Amino acid sequence: MSINIVVFIKPNISIFRYFGEKLSLLREVTLLEEGCDIFDFYIYEDKYFLIERWGSQESIDLHMNKDYTLSFIEQTKDSLISTEVFRLKDF
Repeated sequence: MSINIVVFIKPNISIFRYFGEKLSLLREVTLLEEGCDIFDFYIYEDKYFLIERWGSQESIDLHMNKDYTLSFIEQTKDSLISTEVFRLKDF
């Protein structure tokens, strides 16, 4: 069973474009990870809307501990206004 995650991320407007560029780079390497089926993002108003699908919790845990994921978080965390994470359940 897949794990589906939706994330709303609102960065400071001053780094909005920079954040999108960093997220795009993260997307490229994340899609190469085993267990990652979807890692797409879109812009909605002043937020990024991230859609993820993973094969297992283990895949998510491995992703969250990759150097490039940790680096992305470190580089952007001080410029975020809000982050909302939703783990979706199957109907």
